[in-house]
This record gives sequence, structure tokens and C-alpha cells, in this order.
Amino acid sequence: MLGIVTDAQFESELNGNHQLPEITELTINHGRPNGRTEIPETIREFIAGEALSGAPADELSESFNISKSSISAYKHSATSTASYHSPNESLVRSNNETRQRIIGPAQSKLIAAIEAITSEKLDKAKVNIAASVARDMSSIIKNIEPDPSVVFNTQNRVIIYKPRMSDESDFETIVVEE
Repeated sequence: MLGIVTDAQFESELNGNHQLPEITELTINHGRPNGRTEIPETIREFIAGEALSGAPADELSESFNISKSSISAYKHSATSTASYHSPNESLVRSNNETRQRIIGPAQSKLIAAIEAITSEKLDKAKVNIAASVARDMSSIIKNIEPDPSVVFNTQNRVIIYKPRMSDESDFETIVVEE
């Protein structure tokens, strides 16, 4: 049980009066508030889209009266933290559409920015600017290329061991006389 004491009781304890304070019970509610049913699918999709687009979880939590863990689950295409490993198909589609809506314009601006960096401009740039451009280009390449630590095994090999068959010469001969 969690107890809450008044300031006077706290000060009394600090001053060495070891009296047991009067404890007020604190009830902690977990889960949905009483009478609250499941969040409708369209609202979950909207919340996930806003979260993926950069809306702060605090604001979404307050606006929709839901927990931050629910917002995180929606972003991961799940309806709750318990269902992270079995995503909701509707949320998967909606989240993928939101990601594509964000990625499309970002990619076109990235390509335009890269094309604007010409060899002539780099030749005229100061060393620190050229180094910064090189570092940024390296980062772009690293983000686009597949992760080299992930190794894909494209060859399957099956090895079958066949036991050697025994023949008569493998056994000791015993001569029996009658």
C-alpha cells in the first residue's frame, strides 16, 4: 500500500518523532478508465498518423485521453502493447501510407539537394564545407545501403552421412570344435 503523509507529518518524522502517521490510501487505476470502450479503428489510425508525422506523444495523450504506451503501439501497427507481435492489418496499411506520404517528398528534396551540389561548387568551397558535404554524403549512402552486418545465406547445403556397412572381415573369427 502506498501512503501519503501531510507536510506536518513529514516534518515530525524528520525531527525524530517516530509516530506512525495516519495513512491515506491511494488508488492507482491501470488500463482504460471506467466505462471507456476500445478506441475506434479510424481514431487509432489518425493517432498513429499524427504520431508518425511528428506530433508529440504528450499532446496526443492529452487530446485523446489515451496512454503514451497506446500511442507507441499504434505507431507500431498494434492495437496495444500486448499485441506488438501480431500487428493489426488496417493499422499496417494506414501507417505505411503515412510513411510513404512523408518519404516521397523527402526523397525528391534529397535528390534535388544532391543534384545541386556540383563539382564546380565543391572545387570553389572551403575545405571545412567540402568535408561537411563528404560526411553528409557518406551518411546518406550508409542509410540507403543494406546493413552489411546482416548476412543472407543464399546457398543451402545438405550433408547426409551414410554409415559404413560391416562385412565378414570386420568380425573376429572364433573356431568352435564339436
